[in-house]
Amino acid sequence: MKELEIIVFSPITDMRDVIVRVINNEKKWNGYGVPSFPELMVLLRQRSIDIVLFDAGVSTDEEIEISHKIKEAFPKIIIIQHYGGGSGLLKNEIMSALEGQESSADFIDDANTK
Repeated sequence: MKELEIIVFSPITDMRDVIVRVINNEKKWNGYGVPSFPELMVLLRQRSIDIVLFDAGVSTDEEIEISHKIKEAFPKIIIIQHYGGGSGLLKNEIMSALEGQESSADFIDDANTK
């Protein structure tokens, strides 16, 4: 089964690192943190990313602009806004986003069997 690849985009290092660590604690989930748009685009081109997760520190205008650029270049990527609430909420946000995708069954099955 395919592993879920998630980028956490936030200029706030401590918060970004915590979220990446929570993601990486899940079986078959791989998290990567980036602080800037150029680094985000490099990683999107290097890896087969499934989700880009926005965290605190990104303005609404910046989030909208970056989301449009991501969708233009990578239309299948899921974009999630996460601004805290704990690891349970984070997992639920990711699972809810995946449920809307046809090819997400493997990810959902893996996460629910952990």
